[in-house]
Amino acid sequence: MRRTDKGRPLMSDVRQEAADGGWRLTGRHVLFGMLAFFGVVFTANGIMMWMAARTFDGVDEPDAYRRGVHYNERLAEARAQRALGWHVSVVLPALGSDANERQLRISARDSDGRPLDGLKLKVTMRSPVNAHEDRAVTPVVDPARPGAYVASLRLPRLGKWQAVVEAEDAAGHRWRGVFDLFIAPDAVQAAGKD
Repeated sequence: MRRTDKGRPLMSDVRQEAADGGWRLTGRHVLFGMLAFFGVVFTANGIMMWMAARTFDGVDEPDAYRRGVHYNERLAEARAQRALGWHVSVVLPALGSDANERQLRISARDSDGRPLDGLKLKVTMRSPVNAHEDRAVTPVVDPARPGAYVASLRLPRLGKWQAVVEAEDAAGHRWRGVFDLFIAPDAVQAAGKD
Protein backbone atom coordinates (compact mmCIF):
# COMPACT_ATOMS: atom_id res chain seq x y z
CA MET A 1 0.00 0.00 0.00
CA ARG A 2 1.39 3.35 -0.97
CA ARG A 3 1.60 6.11 1.63
CA THR A 4 1.78 9.88 1.62
CA ASP A 5 4.81 11.73 2.86
CA LYS A 6 3.10 11.95 6.30
CA GLY A 7 2.68 8.19 6.49
CA ARG A 8 -1.06 7.99 5.75
CA PRO A 9 -2.43 5.67 3.06
CA LEU A 10 -3.45 7.30 -0.19
CA MET A 11 -7.23 7.72 -0.67
CA SER A 12 -7.12 5.84 -3.93
CA ASP A 13 -5.61 2.86 -2.13
CA VAL A 14 -8.31 2.97 0.60
CA ARG A 15 -11.02 2.96 -2.05
CA GLN A 16 -9.32 0.09 -3.82
CA GLU A 17 -9.19 -1.90 -0.55
CA ALA A 18 -12.96 -1.38 -0.02
CA ALA A 19 -13.62 -2.50 -3.56
CA ASP A 20 -11.54 -5.61 -2.96
CA GLY A 21 -13.99 -6.92 -0.34
CA GLY A 22 -13.76 -4.69 2.75
CA TRP A 23 -16.78 -2.87 4.21
CA ARG A 24 -17.59 0.43 2.58
CA LEU A 25 -19.64 3.33 3.99
CA THR A 26 -22.10 4.48 1.36
CA GLY A 27 -24.63 7.26 1.14
CA ARG A 28 -27.38 4.73 1.79
CA HIS A 29 -25.77 3.76 5.14
CA VAL A 30 -25.56 7.41 6.16
CA LEU A 31 -29.18 8.04 5.14
CA PHE A 32 -30.53 5.06 7.10
CA GLY A 33 -28.36 5.95 10.10
CA MET A 34 -29.70 9.50 10.16
CA LEU A 35 -33.30 8.33 9.70
CA ALA A 36 -32.91 5.85 12.56
CA PHE A 37 -31.36 8.49 14.84
CA PHE A 38 -34.04 11.10 14.21
CA GLY A 39 -36.74 8.43 14.36
CA VAL A 40 -35.65 7.53 17.90
CA VAL A 41 -35.48 11.22 18.90
CA PHE A 42 -38.93 12.04 17.49
CA THR A 43 -40.46 8.91 19.04
CA ALA A 44 -39.03 9.79 22.47
CA ASN A 45 -40.26 13.39 22.15
CA GLY A 46 -43.71 12.21 21.09
CA ILE A 47 -43.97 9.88 24.09
CA MET A 48 -42.88 12.68 26.45
CA MET A 49 -45.40 15.14 24.97
CA TRP A 50 -48.21 12.59 25.17
CA MET A 51 -47.40 11.80 28.81
CA ALA A 52 -47.14 15.49 29.73
CA ALA A 53 -50.45 16.37 28.09
CA ARG A 54 -52.16 13.41 29.77
CA THR A 55 -51.02 14.20 33.31
CA PHE A 56 -51.03 18.02 33.65
CA ASP A 57 -53.47 20.38 31.99
CA GLY A 58 -51.26 23.41 32.69
CA VAL A 59 -53.90 25.40 34.58
CA ASP A 60 -52.65 26.25 38.04
CA GLU A 61 -55.07 29.09 38.79
CA PRO A 62 -58.12 29.19 36.52
CA ASP A 63 -59.06 32.74 37.49
CA ALA A 64 -55.62 34.35 37.84
CA TYR A 65 -56.59 37.71 36.32
CA ARG A 66 -59.49 38.38 38.71
CA ARG A 67 -57.46 37.21 41.69
CA GLY A 68 -54.68 39.58 40.65
CA VAL A 69 -57.06 42.53 40.29
CA HIS A 70 -58.25 41.95 43.87
CA TYR A 71 -54.76 41.39 45.28
CA ASN A 72 -55.02 44.16 47.91
CA GLU A 73 -58.25 42.64 49.18
CA ARG A 74 -56.47 39.29 49.52
CA LEU A 75 -53.72 40.97 51.55
CA ALA A 76 -56.33 42.52 53.88
CA GLU A 77 -57.99 39.11 54.29
CA ALA A 78 -54.61 37.56 55.16
CA ARG A 79 -53.98 40.23 57.83
CA ALA A 80 -57.45 39.65 59.31
CA GLN A 81 -56.84 35.90 59.32
CA ARG A 82 -53.51 36.30 61.15
CA ALA A 83 -55.24 38.54 63.71
CA LEU A 84 -57.72 35.74 64.49
CA GLY A 85 -54.85 33.50 65.61
CA TRP A 86 -56.65 30.28 64.75
CA HIS A 87 -54.61 27.08 64.69
CA VAL A 88 -55.85 24.39 62.32
CA SER A 89 -54.34 20.97 61.69
CA VAL A 90 -55.19 18.34 59.11
CA VAL A 91 -54.50 14.60 59.08
CA LEU A 92 -55.71 12.00 56.62
CA PRO A 93 -55.40 8.45 58.04
CA ALA A 94 -56.54 5.36 56.14
CA LEU A 95 -60.00 4.01 56.96
CA GLY A 96 -59.22 0.34 56.44
CA SER A 97 -57.27 -2.01 54.25
CA ASP A 98 -57.84 0.12 51.11
CA ALA A 99 -55.15 2.82 51.19
CA ASN A 100 -57.26 5.14 49.00
CA GLU A 101 -60.14 5.23 51.50
CA ARG A 102 -59.31 8.05 53.92
CA GLN A 103 -60.83 9.94 56.82
CA LEU A 104 -60.13 13.66 56.79
CA ARG A 105 -59.65 14.91 60.36
CA ILE A 106 -59.44 18.61 61.09
CA SER A 107 -58.74 20.16 64.46
CA ALA A 108 -59.42 23.88 64.99
CA ARG A 109 -58.40 26.00 68.01
CA ASP A 110 -58.56 29.71 68.71
CA SER A 111 -55.62 31.89 69.78
CA ASP A 112 -56.09 30.80 73.42
CA GLY A 113 -56.13 27.09 72.54
CA ARG A 114 -59.89 26.66 73.04
CA PRO A 115 -61.70 24.40 70.53
CA LEU A 116 -63.56 26.15 67.72
CA ASP A 117 -66.95 24.48 67.48
CA GLY A 118 -69.69 25.40 65.03
CA LEU A 119 -67.46 26.25 62.09
CA LYS A 120 -68.72 25.88 58.54
CA LEU A 121 -65.94 24.05 56.73
CA LYS A 122 -65.28 23.38 53.09
CA VAL A 123 -62.25 21.34 52.03
CA THR A 124 -60.90 20.82 48.54
CA MET A 125 -58.40 18.02 48.05
CA ARG A 126 -56.27 19.26 45.14
CA SER A 127 -54.05 17.10 42.99
CA PRO A 128 -50.92 18.98 41.91
CA VAL A 129 -50.73 17.01 38.64
CA ASN A 130 -54.33 16.68 37.43
CA ALA A 131 -57.20 19.06 38.20
CA HIS A 132 -59.68 16.35 37.19
CA GLU A 133 -58.74 14.42 40.34
CA ASP A 134 -59.69 17.27 42.73
CA ARG A 135 -62.30 16.39 45.36
CA ALA A 136 -64.51 18.72 47.43
CA VAL A 137 -65.72 17.53 50.84
CA THR A 138 -67.71 19.10 53.66
CA PRO A 139 -66.48 17.92 57.06
CA VAL A 140 -68.99 17.61 59.91
CA VAL A 141 -68.50 18.10 63.64
CA ASP A 142 -66.96 15.12 65.42
CA PRO A 143 -69.16 14.81 68.54
CA ALA A 144 -66.48 12.84 70.40
CA ARG A 145 -63.87 15.61 70.23
CA PRO A 146 -64.36 19.35 70.75
CA GLY A 147 -63.10 21.48 67.87
CA ALA A 148 -62.78 18.44 65.61
CA TYR A 149 -64.34 17.84 62.21
CA VAL A 150 -64.34 14.69 60.06
CA ALA A 151 -65.20 13.59 56.54
CA SER A 152 -64.68 10.35 54.64
CA LEU A 153 -63.38 10.38 51.10
CA ARG A 154 -61.82 8.19 48.46
CA LEU A 155 -58.77 9.50 46.64
CA PRO A 156 -58.10 8.25 43.11
CA ARG A 157 -54.40 7.74 43.86
CA LEU A 158 -51.78 7.99 46.57
CA GLY A 159 -48.95 10.52 46.53
CA LYS A 160 -48.83 14.28 46.91
CA TRP A 161 -52.04 16.24 47.56
CA GLN A 162 -53.04 19.66 48.88
CA ALA A 163 -55.90 20.16 51.31
CA VAL A 164 -57.37 23.65 50.91
CA VAL A 165 -59.40 24.33 54.07
CA GLU A 166 -61.89 27.21 54.23
CA ALA A 167 -63.61 27.92 57.54
CA GLU A 168 -66.17 30.46 58.72
CA ASP A 169 -67.55 30.97 62.21
CA ALA A 170 -70.98 32.28 63.26
CA ALA A 171 -69.63 35.85 63.49
CA GLY A 172 -68.52 35.76 59.84
CA HIS A 173 -64.78 35.47 60.48
CA ARG A 174 -63.11 33.59 57.65
CA TRP A 175 -59.99 31.48 57.65
CA ARG A 176 -58.22 29.74 54.75
CA GLY A 177 -55.21 27.43 54.81
CA VAL A 178 -53.39 25.15 52.41
CA PHE A 179 -51.86 21.93 53.72
CA ASP A 180 -49.41 19.83 51.71
CA LEU A 181 -50.04 16.13 52.27
CA PHE A 182 -48.00 13.15 51.14
CA ILE A 183 -50.16 10.06 51.24
CA ALA A 184 -48.23 6.80 51.39
CA PRO A 185 -49.89 3.36 51.56
CA ASP A 186 -49.38 3.13 55.32
CA ALA A 187 -48.95 6.72 56.54
CA VAL A 188 -49.64 10.38 55.84
CA GLN A 189 -47.42 13.36 56.44
CA ALA A 190 -48.85 16.87 56.63
CA ALA A 191 -47.25 20.27 56.53
CA GLY A 192 -49.49 23.30 56.98
CA LYS A 193 -49.21 26.66 55.29
CA ASP A 194 -51.36 29.00 57.29
